[in-house]
Amino acid sequence: MRAPVTIRPAMPADIAGIDAMMSRAWSAQMQGAYPPSLLILAIPFISRAQPALLASGRYYVAEAEGRILGAGGWSLRGAGGADVRHLAVDAGAAGQGIGRALMAESLSAAGEAGAVEMQATATLNAVGFYERLGFAVTGETQVRLGPALALPCRTMRRALGVRVGPGGLPG
Repeated sequence: MRAPVTIRPAMPADIAGIDAMMSRAWSAQMQGAYPPSLLILAIPFISRAQPALLASGRYYVAEAEGRILGAGGWSLRGAGGADVRHLAVDAGAAGQGIGRALMAESLSAAGEAGAVEMQATATLNAVGFYERLGFAVTGETQVRLGPALALPCRTMRRALGVRVGPGGLPG
């Protein structure tokens, strides 16, 4: 039997556990979506938790038995917009609803804070996940990781206040 997963606000003390989880997650899940030569350079940049985000109260961890299995959150962008921030689920826990639960928490909290739209900058491997949550691709972008290093991504958006899929997500 699987241990119950709880979602809670992240704390600065979670940084090492989040870093380790993100490294495992993205090293495994981004393969096939990006060339190995890009991943070798990009993974160290993107798999670092952001201390200010952890301290914001808008970033969450999913854990079971004291182990961080996922993390993600949101921030206000202004004019009714919010952004998904640094969402990842441990490769060994993928497909168990953890990413969906983190997004439900983020979508609900952003809506309560007055946001009417959520935007995500999705890695190529994550586009399908966001589409299943009601996001639509609105463009192509690159996340700059250094002067000569960029990660191709997709910009995605969804309106808040709508339910999506079986059981739906709070919007």
